[in-house]
Amino acid sequence: MNLRLITFAIVLLAVYLAFGDFLTASTLSTPEGFVSDIGRAIGGAVTGVATKVGNLLGS
Repeated sequence: MNLRLITFAIVLLAVYLAFGDFLTASTLSTPEGFVSDIGRAIGGAVTGVATKVGNLLGS
């Protein structure tokens, strides 16, 4: 049970660190800017994860 809570907390922190600034800034901008910022955030997060996995595998 404690492992599940720790995993949830880590995932929640990662999501906040990846998207927190974009969501805060985007609420003050236009809807088009909001969608653009979210797209960039998702792309950056996916690229970061892929890079880390590649580094771990030695590719």
